[in-house]
Amino acid sequence: MHWRDKALNHAREDAPNESVGLLLNVKGKEVYFACKNISNNCQQTFILDPNDYVKASKLGDVIAVIHSHPTTTLAFSESDKVNCEKHKLPWYIVDPRTAKWIYREPDGYVPELLGRRWIWGVTDCWSLVRDWYK
Repeated sequence: MHWRDKALNHAREDAPNESVGLLLNVKGKEVYFACKNISNNCQQTFILDPNDYVKASKLGDVIAVIHSHPTTTLAFSESDKVNCEKHKLPWYIVDPRTAKWIYREPDGYVPELLGRRWIWGVTDCWSLVRDWYK
């Protein structure tokens, strides 16, 4: 089974919660590794279980983050864009309702300093100070 099919199945199984997984390079082959979403608000966001990240990284090189948007639009949120940059990995998002995908690579995105949307731990007051001094 292709890694996209495995990720889509995982997204459908976890719906209406967001699923999260990692795309690995295991001896030259792309492999999907399903992870646990440990967010307190699984229907709106995800937090990848760090234990799953460690397990996955022992199997192969992490080459992308994959998560689902089961109840929202198929678009990169502000949090998605910032975290894609932070982790310096490509991101895929799949909609389990339509089986459509979108893809993003880190491209230097930095949220605007003025008028930025407040997101705890992503674009909050501390990130504003950090980004100002960068």
